[in-house]
Amino acid sequence: MAIKLDEKTKTFTVSYSQRHPVTRKPYSLRRTKIKTKAEAKRVWAELVIKVNEKLKESIMPSWK
Repeated sequence: MAIKLDEKTKTFTVSYSQRHPVTRKPYSLRRTKIKTKAEAKRVWAELVIKVNEKLKESIMPSWK
């Protein structure tokens, strides 16, 4: 969990990354300028879901 406070602007930066289990390619997402810690935790949960969806998407074949 990477929630960091920027002392100058008093905002939070949230990031999450994970490697693909087969290809070992890293996937990461980052959001900046979040005003509260509670909102930062919600954004972190959303990033976890989005990265996991991206990993599942790359595993599944896209042919019809």
